[in-house]
Amino acid sequence: MRRAIEDPEPRIMVDTADRAVMSRIAAPLLLGEQHDQYFVLGHHWPHHLGRALAKAGAAGRPVTVGDLRAWLDTPVPMGLPPELADLVVRVFAEQTSRTILVRGTPVDPAATGSLPADAVVVDQELPDETTWREALARGAAVFGISGVPDMRTARTTAALARKVRDAAAGAEPRLRRLVDALATRGPLVLPSGEDPLATDRARLAVHAQALVQDLRAATGDVAVLRALAGFDLGEYAAQHLGRTVASAEDVIAAVTRTDWNIFGTVTGWPDDHPFAAAAAKVRDDLARVWRANEIAEHLQPALGAADSEARQLVVTVTVVSGAQTVSSRSDVDALVGRLADVVAQGRRLEVTWREAS
Repeated sequence: MRRAIEDPEPRIMVDTADRAVMSRIAAPLLLGEQHDQYFVLGHHWPHHLGRALAKAGAAGRPVTVGDLRAWLDTPVPMGLPPELADLVVRVFAEQTSRTILVRGTPVDPAATGSLPADAVVVDQELPDETTWREALARGAAVFGISGVPDMRTARTTAALARKVRDAAAGAEPRLRRLVDALATRGPLVLPSGEDPLATDRARLAVHAQALVQDLRAATGDVAVLRALAGFDLGEYAAQHLGRTVASAEDVIAAVTRTDWNIFGTVTGWPDDHPFAAAAAKVRDDLARVWRANEIAEHLQPALGAADSEARQLVVTVTVVSGAQTVSSRSDVDALVGRLADVVAQGRRLEVTWREAS
């Protein structure tokens, strides 16, 4: 029944083994018609019980499960045992987007067990169709949410809102760390004076963080979906935020793995340094990717390449120009002193020697 309710037609293929059961149970209960292959959802109870609910609502009194059971027997008694009467009530509640509250707590319409006669049946607020469609699309694009039926019902509204809340809660700490990493490491990568939070990558991270914060602050299922559907994406597409959210953990890990001391040493070499041009290229290449968004340029491999190239430049710095012959203790002392000076500057050395005959 749930599959039929959530199907747009609503008409569903039923497995061969289940067709006899649907014919034996669903049809006599006026829930729909089982044909040779397909089950077609019926609308008898939404019409019949809906009219009774409207009259009760006009009278200003709450409607209970006991009321619905009684209305099943009008104008012709159905004579249903309690478990079948409750089955009809549960299907009706889900088909008409109503919630059954037991002492104020919603119950799953598909759960087994008898319903208390004093359980209250209330209308469930739903998002409008435009909000629902946009929330579905953005949930998939930003957070990778799937598995929620397209039909807008009380159950699917609750399911989508729950998945959005869970996704936002998981993304918030990652985005906070991503924004912090881009802000603190950006000055090492970008030219002096360039705002590290003004890059496309950083602005997207801040934007995604703001969306997540709005979603976590929303109260109620419909409010969550409205916050998602109504969030101002500005110049970006939902897919841009989605890529930022999805890649945040990998980018943070790559930033953490980078040896920023070595990178800072290499990119800080003066213009007259023999490897200044190579160091500038390392920084410029990384800065270009650092500014871009993650769809345009992936930062993780760029960081790995920059880190590797900076390490290689440090390792290949030549301490002594040309060959030097060491033939006395004073020569050794002088060479060690020069090596110590370079080490004190934070550089790494590659030293080779050959024993002369």
